[in-house]
This record gives sequence, C-alpha cells and structure tokens, in this order.
Amino acid sequence: MSTPGLTPFSRSVIRGDTPMKKTLSFSSLALILFSLVALSGCPPSVSGALEAAKFFLDKCDPTDEDTAASCNSALNEANTILDDDGIANDNPNKLEAAILAASARLGLAGLDFLQFSAEAAGIGSGETDAYVEFQSLIAEVEAENNREIDLDELQNAKAPLQAVLGLGTADELDADDDTAAAYFQLGMILNIDAFVRPAKLSQADIDDGNVTTLPSLSGANETEADRAEADFLVGDNALVNSAAGDDVTDELNDILRPLRENHCRCSLQTPLGGTAGFSAACLRDLQRCELGVDDPDDPPAGDTLGVEQDYDSDGDTDNADCDTLLTPGGLNACADSNTT
Repeated sequence: MSTPGLTPFSRSVIRGDTPMKKTLSFSSLALILFSLVALSGCPPSVSGALEAAKFFLDKCDPTDEDTAASCNSALNEANTILDDDGIANDNPNKLEAAILAASARLGLAGLDFLQFSAEAAGIGSGETDAYVEFQSLIAEVEAENNREIDLDELQNAKAPLQAVLGLGTADELDADDDTAAAYFQLGMILNIDAFVRPAKLSQADIDDGNVTTLPSLSGANETEADRAEADFLVGDNALVNSAAGDDVTDELNDILRPLRENHCRCSLQTPLGGTAGFSAACLRDLQRCELGVDDPDDPPAGDTLGVEQDYDSDGDTDNADCDTLLTPGGLNACADSNTT
C-alpha cells in the first residue's frame, strides 16, 4: 500500500534503493510519514476532509505539473479544517491538516519534499559547498520535471504550519509529542528554503562567480535576503522544537549544524567598512565563496569572485576574504548553540 502524499521517487528514498549520494535517515522521515496516518476520534466532517485531502495528495506529484488540480483539491480539503475557528490550533486534526496543506503547497511548488530533505540532511558539518549542492540539484530537478521550482509556492508552504504552531509568538504551541511532526516538517521546509531560495535566485545570473540578484536589506518590503535569514533562524527553532522538549539527538544535530554553520559564517563577521553580521551582501558573498572556492584555506588569487566586503580587514576586497568568511573564528561555538 502506498504512503499518502509520496511520489514514487519519495517512496524509493524511504526504501533506500535510490542512487542518491546522500539520504535522510528513515527515523527522521518517519516522523513526517506517521503524521499522515488517519487519526481516530474526530467528527465525521473533519475525518472526511482529512481523508479527502490525503486521497488528493496521493495524486499530487511535484514532478508532474499536470497533477496541480489534485494538489489544489488536497489544499482545499485541508483548508476547511484550518479555516474552522472552532477547532483549536493544538487539536491533532488541525495539526495534521497543516501538514497536509503544506505538503500540497510543496507539490504546487514542484518540489519533492523528501528529495530535498535528503539533500539538506546530507550536508556535512564543516562543508562549504551547500550552495553548490543545491544549485546542482535544482538544475537537475527542473530539467527532469520540465518545470521551474516555484519560490512563491515554496514560501506559501510555510504558512499553514507557521499559523497553527505560532512559532515565535505568544500563541506558540508547546514542543511535545503532539506537535513534533509539524515542527519537524516546518523546520525542514525552512531549512530547504534557506538554501534553495538564494541558490535559485543567483543561479540564472552568475557570471564569473558574481552573484547579483539578492537585494539589499532595506526598505519596508520584505526582501529575499530577509526571508533567507528568517529561514535560518526560525528553521533552527522549529527543528529544536521537533525534539518534543527533549535534548536534541545526534541525528537531529546533524541536520541542524550545517544550517547553523552557514548562518554563523555571516553572523560572526565584522567586515572593515561593511555591514556587521548577517546581511544581503554577506549572503551574496557566501555564495560567491562557496561556489568559487574549492579549498577555503587556499582561495584562488586575485579578485575573480567579486567579493563585496573586506572580511579579513586588510583594506582589500578580494578572493582572500573567502578564507575568513568560510572559516571564521568561533564557528564551532556558534554552531553549537541555537542561532537566535
């Protein structure tokens, strides 16, 4: 019997029979999959909507744009529960509806959640090629599916879970066994978006390593760089909450650490004459350096990458700044703690 909401590719990830170089462990994925099991004890109208959402979600294939109608039907069924103010946010049925709605949005985004989760979980501690990995995966997936990943729908996929969980607000739900699956899925979506969004935005306009498409952190409107930083910070908190109030396991820490390391690489910086901490300029430079430097201790000579800020404070902005950016002092200590 198939698992609701999974494509054939995703099911093969669970079985472990894909040729993928890196895979997310079964125990982490199971947290999400078990949340799709039908819950008992809910009113017929609610259980009917949940079952209908699962039925349509099983036909929602992110690799096939022609299944968008099924994705939308799954979303509509889940929204009948999410829009019901008579059902409390901590009700298991509303939590499940949020998971299903987010999954439907990912289908509309053309993004296979388990495929990209496997990539995010496969980034090792200390690695400096996260954006390389994701740019390669994005190009491969979009070519195979003959469709682009929709960043607007990827952004929309966060909303149902954020609204129900209330993460970072006075209404934030407790981190416990009932909310663990929802927190985990939200954390992984944010983790994926933290790398996919900058990588995709920059991919089309990279010329000799120059990333120019990420806007500056300014103005009243939320920028893509703001979203990327929120992904790092809120994703961290959501994944910590998915531990259900217990200590973070080694397995979960393996997922958290690369997320924290890439945020810390910017948050620790005090570039000469530049913007201290995380900024759009640093995010652009982080991609330039990760994409253009094979060995952080020995970046190519000269100024071929177009680095914007003077991270080593030597009075020049050049490739040598990548060493300080990619391997800053205090990186391990920073990545050992929650990034907020």
